[in-house]
Amino acid sequence: MTGGGADRSRYCFILPDIARPMGGQAVIYDFAVALEAAGYDVALVHAGPAHRYPFAEAPRQVFHLPDLVRLRARKPLGRRLADLRQYAQEWRRNPRNPRFLPEPRDVYVLPEFGYPNYARLFAGRPQVLFAQDPTALMRAYGQDRENAHETFAAVLATSQVAGQAVEVLLGRRPLRLTLPVSGPGLRADHPKRLQIAYMPRKLRPQSQRVAATLRRRAAFADIPVIAIENMSNAERDRILNESLIFLSFSNMEGFGLPAAEAMAAGCIVVGYTGVGGNEYFTAETGFVVEHHDMIGMVAQLERIVTEYRADPSALDALRAHAAAEIAARYSVEVARETLLNAWETLEKDLCKGPK
Repeated sequence: MTGGGADRSRYCFILPDIARPMGGQAVIYDFAVALEAAGYDVALVHAGPAHRYPFAEAPRQVFHLPDLVRLRARKPLGRRLADLRQYAQEWRRNPRNPRFLPEPRDVYVLPEFGYPNYARLFAGRPQVLFAQDPTALMRAYGQDRENAHETFAAVLATSQVAGQAVEVLLGRRPLRLTLPVSGPGLRADHPKRLQIAYMPRKLRPQSQRVAATLRRRAAFADIPVIAIENMSNAERDRILNESLIFLSFSNMEGFGLPAAEAMAAGCIVVGYTGVGGNEYFTAETGFVVEHHDMIGMVAQLERIVTEYRADPSALDALRAHAAAEIAARYSVEVARETLLNAWETLEKDLCKGPK
């Protein structure tokens, strides 16, 4: 349902307050903006009175709801104090989010992690589950003593493995969404330098150990090894665009955006699929290394660097093929089309009520 009307549903995305780069949070922000552009009434609801995820554009309506803070009260004291410091910084830096006031037309889009608590908070109102992380979904399912998932009007899933988790655990057929990976900032045709990039957020000790090993190996003596961390999106894109090789330390992923983004930027991707990456990270698009096999990763990198220096043609063909696959399957245009198709189906499901 697009277009105006006071009786239209308002889709309220319930979100955690995250101040560090996180793909799942950026995905929801991007989808909310796309839905708003298509004419849907969309709102984001955070706990913090001035919280905005700083790495993505937000829709017009961003609210805060103090009730969400109570759902996080079991955090360790240190984490709660860190949250308070974050809120104080955001209060000084960001515009204030109005307090969220429920309306009868609201539909609540809940994250998969901790969904039983969110479902209880908004009990009796239309709810939709947004599933990205199968591990988080499994954890929440184990805590779902009241079978809250049976009351959801619909379930959305953003990847093959997330969709499989929904079908296996919840016995539901989800509406599939496609993630937008290939955007204007990632350029597969950008000139490359013999440089290795990686993101240490997942499996940090392993990534640091591998990076330290590479810096000691003669084969990599003149090759920069760069950690992508605490950077803006533009800086991240710049490093990916100029780097020939990207190391994937994906771990228990719903999709694994970093490796896909590196392929979109024309990198040779080497490393772990993290399970979620299996839908795009294969022998045809990169060099898959068995999970936790750090020695195997170093050995594979040495072979790749040796081959590239001798004759880069085969490796250039592989990375060009990977970039083309990502562009064809995960473009902004494809993601928008599947999002709007799913939302059209979602509105029909809402008219039917819970499954």
